Amino acid sequence: MVLIKLLIAHILGDFVIQTDRWVQHKKENKIKSIYLYLHALSIGILSYLFLAKWTEFFVPVIVLISHLIIDIWKLYQQPKRIYFILDQIFHILILVLIWIVFFKIEFNGLISFLAGLEADRVWIILFGYIFILWPIGYIVGGLTKKWQKEIENDGLEGAGMWIGFLERFLIITFILLEQYQALGFLIAAKSILRISVNKKEERKLTEYVLIGTMLSFSFAILTGIFVQHLLNFL
Repeated sequence: MVLIKLLIAHILGDFVIQTDRWVQHKKENKIKSIYLYLHALSIGILSYLFLAKWTEFFVPVIVLISHLIIDIWKLYQQPKRIYFILDQIFHILILVLIWIVFFKIEFNGLISFLAGLEADRVWIILFGYIFILWPIGYIVGGLTKKWQKEIENDGLEGAGMWIGFLERFLIITFILLEQYQALGFLIAAKSILRISVNKKEERKLTEYVLIGTMLSFSFAILTGIFVQHLLNFL
């Protein structure tokens, strides 16, 4: 469960605790930003608390330092989507290396490792919810960003984000409860809603929303299935 706990600490630190104000301050002040160091410190503290190995300080310290170095590198790159993706890949690779090197987890023992997680169902489910709510929201936003300038959006501020949160939360919940009829009802209900506002002059907005919806649904369904398969090992 070490890797799952480290990933949860990373997601919470990167996507929940870190606010837009922190991100903007880091972009403007780069290595001089106090929030750069608070951000890395928060992830180190979360890793330490979640692992609950109170005498082993080296793991959270390595997480903290590696996260800080990767974030500094990212701050001096162009503000492109590829650097966000690389940033996340580097962070995850570091966590995987820590998991393998310090906790003696072999790749060929992964299946047997998963089979022994009977006492840790909560961690797997928690990982699924956190992953689907925040990182997937950023990914969907990034994939649809190029179309945002083509539409006139006079809707409620932040409404799209909250709708995405709620629909992904409901989808993964329905999958874990094996309530697939409710999942079909949710998809049908949102489709009807979008058709009802589909005026000719709003075609671009409708297409933009439908693309975002299908991406959000797809990621949520795939994540729900993945989490369900992990739980089936128990």
